[in-house]
Amino acid sequence: VLIRHRLAVCATGIAGCILACAQDQLIMDNVALDHWAMDFLKAMCFISTCITLALLYRMYILQELFERIKSHLGNLTPLDPDVELSTPLYSKRFWGEFMIIAIICPPGVGGSFGILNWNNYILYRTESVLAIYSTLRFYLVWRCVRDAFLQALPKRHTVAAFSHIDLGSAVAFKVILNG
Repeated sequence: VLIRHRLAVCATGIAGCILACAQDQLIMDNVALDHWAMDFLKAMCFISTCITLALLYRMYILQELFERIKSHLGNLTPLDPDVELSTPLYSKRFWGEFMIIAIICPPGVGGSFGILNWNNYILYRTESVLAIYSTLRFYLVWRCVRDAFLQALPKRHTVAAFSHIDLGSAVAFKVILNG
């Protein structure tokens, strides 16, 4: 279930990035800000972002539940399967991901800003700057790649429990480098 949630977060996050880049392409094609295509892309990007954030929130709840199950099996601590809905809100990592994903150019908002650089006035469109910022969402792909490589390891959870190591990104990176 956790792997499917990570895949869904990745898919909707990358879809939002593609929609933001499509907005930028419309800007490059001199499409007006109030054109229906621009509003449609912004609305779809907003919906994609909302879905991504909801799935990300659910993924953090599932990760907490998985950690509790691992603790129960490894240390024989009592299992409390009822994860509070506020649990992800205490995670700095969640808020970091939230800020990467949530910053978009919402429907009905647009504009530009400029800076003076060596006596040249450079004008930036909000859609273009936020499309570049939205490419940070590509970090979501790493989770799916990591899961794909770690899933190929036989009995990975048993090995990790007995050896007391975390089979996470570092192990996946070593597996990828070793071929």
